[in-house]
Amino acid sequence: MRFLRAIKRTRWNDDPVDKSAALLDLAPIERPLSFWGFENQADEERIIVALASTRRYLSRLDYVVFEEFELYPLGIQCIQSQGETPYASVNRRYHYDLAVITDRQIDGLIRIISNSERKTYRPIQLKELLIDYVKKGHLDTSRMERVLLGKLCP
Repeated sequence: MRFLRAIKRTRWNDDPVDKSAALLDLAPIERPLSFWGFENQADEERIIVALASTRRYLSRLDYVVFEEFELYPLGIQCIQSQGETPYASVNRRYHYDLAVITDRQIDGLIRIISNSERKTYRPIQLKELLIDYVKKGHLDTSRMERVLLGKLCP
């Protein structure tokens, strides 16, 4: 399985990565940490739609992808849990909490993310995906921001 987490790309550009900036993306007060697990490109797209549907505006979505086995040496426990997006089936099937407890685990996770594949969806790509998934009835529009819906259905 692969894991995905949305990031702000600018926080991960330094070499070595600035730990204080990276921690802003990992929100250390958010314990456990929220990640998304998937097996294929179709699942990855569904997760991107779920994440984009939580936003107020159409803006670039940056994220990282890494392999589950990279977590094994850190002893980080991955627990499937309920996500909180307007895409109910994605919330049930793909959302995981990573129980990161120690500073060593946080440092290791920062190292994994800083070395991971980074991907981006541009606003126009997100708009097309969101319109398609809304039309197909996959998203609970009552849980989406009105501003975002206005951009999708002017």
